[in-house]
Amino acid sequence: MGRVVLSLDTLDGFLDVDLWDNYSPAYAEEYVIIEAQSVSGQFINAASEYVFEGGKFEVVYQPDRVILTHFQGEPRCTEYPLADFNKDCQVNLIDLAIMAQEWLDCNLEPSGYCPGMLPM
Repeated sequence: MGRVVLSLDTLDGFLDVDLWDNYSPAYAEEYVIIEAQSVSGQFINAASEYVFEGGKFEVVYQPDRVILTHFQGEPRCTEYPLADFNKDCQVNLIDLAIMAQEWLDCNLEPSGYCPGMLPM
């Protein structure tokens, strides 16, 4: 299977990993999840590690790729707290910042039904 290599990739979203059929990676296995001529930024929920339902990966950011490695079955997130907006299994200041950034955003149609807007 060939690889797609992008010229420039800027990360700013969320990492989401699922392990299927009870697969458990070996600690030393590495998974290149993004490869480009240049990679900048980080996943919002995975600065240096990614904790999810299946366990934990170390996230390695290199100038030209992003790698998941050093899988551990523990700790693992059994359930995301309701206010865990970045899905790192902790409610902290990052979640508060995400909430503050979205504060008072309204997607109602028509927009006149949003608070503070006059009906048209």
